[in-house]
Amino acid sequence: MRADVTAAAAAVPGVSGVEVTFTTLSERERLALAQQLRSPRGMSLGADTRVYAVASGKGGVGKSSVAANLAVTLARSGSSVGLLDADVWGHSVPRLFGVRRNPVALKGLMLPVEAHGVRLMSVGFLVSEGEPVIWRGPMLHKALEQFLTDVHWVSSTCCCWTSRPALGTSRCPCWSWCLRPPCLP
Repeated sequence: MRADVTAAAAAVPGVSGVEVTFTTLSERERLALAQQLRSPRGMSLGADTRVYAVASGKGGVGKSSVAANLAVTLARSGSSVGLLDADVWGHSVPRLFGVRRNPVALKGLMLPVEAHGVRLMSVGFLVSEGEPVIWRGPMLHKALEQFLTDVHWVSSTCCCWTSRPALGTSRCPCWSWCLRPPCLP
């Protein structure tokens, strides 16, 4: 990481020298930051937030690719964008964005990974490459619900979700989340 930061900073015109120093937050600073990030908590979906849900009854048709490209395009046009990869068993968003780092956890709150101007959350960030995910039923539902409520999404003007194949509204908190006030005008 140090080499990447140094190279990026040195590439800026007019920069003649770069010194990178890493430090850690004290416990008090960590608690203060966690408290600050907790309000408002979770995905902030107001009446002005646009939600783009990419779903299909069949697997392997490019749902994640469409959602990823849509999210990057929206971010490049100036929107604040979050992308939730709700395809728990076929999570490909980390690979599509070329990132393999874990979200930062602060006292029960996760900060999403950012790439290409998009805030990302995926099970793929939490498991090793190729590791199977055996979540079913309530465990799966709770994990997806936590992606909505325990991730600090910041205010997003656009939210994109990609789902696993044949995902109905009754089986995923993501879809029912959009249907609750104040999300509906």
